[in-house]
Amino acid sequence: LLYGYHYNGNTVTSESGFQYKDIEIVEEEAEVVRWIFCQAAKGKAYADLARRLNVRQIPAPESDALRKRRQNARKGQLKSCLEEGWTAGRISAILKNERYAGDVLAQKTYTTDYLTHRVRKNFGEIPRYSIRNHHPAIIDRKLFNKVQEITAHNSRLYDRKGKKTMYTFSGRLICG
Repeated sequence: LLYGYHYNGNTVTSESGFQYKDIEIVEEEAEVVRWIFCQAAKGKAYADLARRLNVRQIPAPESDALRKRRQNARKGQLKSCLEEGWTAGRISAILKNERYAGDVLAQKTYTTDYLTHRVRKNFGEIPRYSIRNHHPAIIDRKLFNKVQEITAHNSRLYDRKGKKTMYTFSGRLICG
C-alpha cells in the first residue's frame, strides 16, 4: 500500500455503487511525507532528503523489487535480507503521487491484451479519470501544487544527462 496509509478493514460504497477499501492515515509515516514535501517546497535536493532520512534511520517504504526478492528468496540466499533504504527515486515518486493530496488518477495503465496480460502506461490512448477528495489527504493541495511547479521547473532546468543549463540558448545553438 501507499506509504503513509493503511487499510482499516472497512469497505466504502460510492454514490455510483462502486465499492473500495477504506484507508486511513498512519501518523508516523505521514509526518515523514509532510517533511519531504516541505523540504522539496524549499528547493532541497532529493538525494539530500534521502540521505537525511537514512541518517535518522527512518524506515523506507518497501519497494516492489525488495518485495519480489523476499518472496522468491531461497534459504541462505544473500540478497533476501538486503534493505535498500531511502533513495532519490523514492523521494521523487512520493512527490509526484497525487494520492497524497487526497486525489486518485484512474487508468494510469491499461491492459492491451487480456490473453497475454500485457500492461502499458496510458499516454492518452484511453481516457483517464481524476477523482478529487477520494480519501483523507496528508498534504494540502496548495503545497502539493507548489511542489509540482518546482519539480516541473527543475526538470526544465536540467537536461537528461543531469547537467545544469544556465543560459537561454544553451543546447539550442550549434557552432559551425
